[in-house]
Parts: sequence; C-alpha cells; structure tokens
Amino acid sequence: MSPVLLLNADFSPLKALSWQHSVCLVLREEAMVVQKVPGRKVRSASLELPWPAVIALRRFVNVRPVPGPTRRNVLLRDGHRCAYCGAAAEELPAGVRLTVDHVVPRSRATRGRVVDARGRRVAVNGWDNVVAACPTCNHRKAARTPEEAGMSPARPPSGAAPRRAVGEGPRAARLAAVPGVVGATPRRSPGRPPRGPPARPRPCRSPCAAPSRGAPGSGPRPRSRTRA
Repeated sequence: MSPVLLLNADFSPLKALSWQHSVCLVLREEAMVVQKVPGRKVRSASLELPWPAVIALRRFVNVRPVPGPTRRNVLLRDGHRCAYCGAAAEELPAGVRLTVDHVVPRSRATRGRVVDARGRRVAVNGWDNVVAACPTCNHRKAARTPEEAGMSPARPPSGAAPRRAVGEGPRAARLAAVPGVVGATPRRSPGRPPRGPPARPRPCRSPCAAPSRGAPGSGPRPRSRTRA
C-alpha cells in the first residue's frame, strides 16, 4: 500500500503516514481528506470512507526545524576542536581554520547514504557523518575510512548542534554592553553597590490617613458636640 501524504493546515508537507493512521486522523476529525484514490474505499460494518491519498490537518502544527550541518553548526557542536587530535581553534597557527571532514568519504556513498561504524545507513552530508577537523588531520585522512586511515574520532558524530539560549553568545554580550539596547544591562563591577543614596519611603500626608499606634496624639478623636 502506498503511504498517505500528511499536510499541515497551511498545506505544507509534513510526513508520510500509513493509510490506517490517516483514517484514524480523519475519523477523529483531526484531519480532512484533500485527495482520494479513485475507485477505492475504506469500508466497515457501518461506515464507508474514501481511500485517502493526501490529508491535511485542521489545526496548524508548529514544526521546529532541525538546524542543518553547516560548518558553523558543526564547529559549534564539536566545541571548536578537532575530532581526531583534539586541537582547539585557538591553538592553530595564524590564518589556519578548522574544516569539516566526512567520517565516511563521499566517494563511498550510494544514493546519498553511507554505512557508518555502527552499521547504520546515514546521510553522507548529515549530522552523523561530519566532524570538525584541523587541516592536518583532514589531509592525512584524505578519502579513507577511519579504519583504513587508523584515525577514529574521539566521539562518534551524532545529533545536531545545541541551540543557544536567548541572551548567550558573543553577540548578546556585545549588545549587553551597549546602553539603550533592548535587553542591555548597565556595566557595573561585581560587588559594587548602586550609585546614589537609598530611596526613603515618603510619608503619607493624606488627611484621611490614620496615625500609627503608640505615637503622641494617636488616641481616638473626640466627637464634636453640636448644640441644638
């Protein structure tokens, strides 16, 4: 059976489902049939539905995209260190930058996929097949597998780059030092108290305010006698 295409509420493609799962979504009124297979129907004892080919969700689902394995993201995931020798980016000579190396070379790919050391078929340009490497290790390994070159990464590549939280990173630090920017904080040495005397509470001068207990003249006010 061919899978059923699932669309978001804005008709953007999400994933492929089995026809059983798609029928359940339609029966629960979570999705609607956009395109059906002509000449085929889903029948039960008391129900008959068109065989779905494309369905769409009735409510929009916010899908968080996974960041791509760009050079910047790969270096961020690996901590800006070579996966083979462990050299940091700051330890490299001037003008030398870290590169991205394919653990299993692209020349060994079949239909865009390779077999990693754990026997999995992964994308040749995916997160599970790229690591940060210094130019020396990258040229030394060349178009060979880690077993052929005798060079294995210290940590098997897996997962995407961690997302930076709001307010972190060098750009946020530069913005925090600029006064007047949204989210900026005043530059102040740690442990230094704020300038100016501490604010004192202002006394309430309202005529209806009741005096505090224990103060002179805080007794009950005498009632004014009016003559008839």
